[in-house]
Amino acid sequence: MKNFAITTVLMMVFTFFISCSSDDNQSDGEIIKVAATISTSEIYTYNLGSFGDEEGAAIEKQAENFEISKLERNFPSGEIIYTYKPKSGFVGTDYVELKISRGSTGASPNTNISILKLTIKVTA
Repeated sequence: MKNFAITTVLMMVFTFFISCSSDDNQSDGEIIKVAATISTSEIYTYNLGSFGDEEGAAIEKQAENFEISKLERNFPSGEIIYTYKPKSGFVGTDYVELKISRGSTGASPNTNISILKLTIKVTA
């Protein structure tokens, strides 16, 4: 009975360490900071580049003062474009974060995740 208790405790500890280990196949990538200035009547676009079928981007933190704030994939080039247009009458600074996922072979998840931190100053 004593061996059973010791074995059970060791298995629980082993399971805990396995479940708490980090995923070695995924890197945090880099943080990319971009600043832009536009007028209230302009539309801002940022080309994230070409992506494979299993790669992509997502808005992690949405802008607050927008009429348009979206990501679109251009087929067949695979380019992903972020587009921003401030809401009518807004003057100030807006901020959006985009998660960029790359490195998938199609059979595996993306291994290089980056965050694009975009600050947009809107002037009159």
